[in-house]
Amino acid sequence: MKQTSRLFGIGLSALFVILGVYLATDVSKYNPDGSLSWSNYIGIACASFFGIALIAGVYNLIKGRPKL
Repeated sequence: MKQTSRLFGIGLSALFVILGVYLATDVSKYNPDGSLSWSNYIGIACASFFGIALIAGVYNLIKGRPKL
């Protein structure tokens, strides 16, 4: 059961990283001068947060949790 929930978390984090990268690189229709809009900043925040969560999840999956 733990293994499937970890894999589900890793997959969900990967999807949110993909969404964040898409939002961060999307050219805004409303800013023709090329400046970043709020959706670009949200994409950067989403990709960075869930990227860290993805790395931690994969590390946890490989190494396992420390035994007390």
